[in-house]
Amino acid sequence: MKKNIAVLSIVILSKYHILTASGRLMMKQAYFESAYYSSMVELQQKKIGNQSGFFLVGDSILNRISTTELNNCSIINLSIPGDTTHQLLKRIKLHKFKKHQQAFIMIGVNDIGTYVAPNQIVENIDSIITYLSPLIDKIFISTVLKTGALSRDNGHINHLNILLKHQFHHSEQVTIIDAHAMFNGQFSAPKHYTDDGLHLSEEGAAYLTAILREIALCKNNAVTVKESQ
Repeated sequence: MKKNIAVLSIVILSKYHILTASGRLMMKQAYFESAYYSSMVELQQKKIGNQSGFFLVGDSILNRISTTELNNCSIINLSIPGDTTHQLLKRIKLHKFKKHQQAFIMIGVNDIGTYVAPNQIVENIDSIITYLSPLIDKIFISTVLKTGALSRDNGHINHLNILLKHQFHHSEQVTIIDAHAMFNGQFSAPKHYTDDGLHLSEEGAAYLTAILREIALCKNNAVTVKESQ
């Protein structure tokens, strides 16, 4: 019952932008400590197992991707709605990764919604990469999509994306995927790829899936990366 109340409260209050900054942080913390969130993490630990595959790591945006296979890659979705970079850094260490695996990470929009500074978001993502890079073959970092949600400032999202591209442009550990620019080129406004200004619609999820399809191939349980043109 408590987990349902926590989750439902976040959804309703966030949707109608009623929560203050401190209120959002309190509700987020209650959510991260809920039985529901813990069960999601446990389920993901079982998903990873000894599989070679392509992990989607993020929040509710990536959680909308439902496909389980692309180009012979097993798609394993490790995204949890509502997640932040700080929380992801904590939970990613609970998973056991191995070589012949790769990760596509898109996260930060919930940090923006709780007024975390863009430079702190990038620091958290850098810590996630530092942890993951010795464990798996390849890491892709995506820019964050523009939203039509009142609680997410697109100016801050733009600033975050500039910092992400600057931080990781010359990195040997990661490849930057500018999904933000791709979506802006494909759609005239967030209302055309979201259901509510934030979460991907069926069309938005299909377009993001198409972007993912262009990134990697898996052959004989090994991961090979398509080079960007």
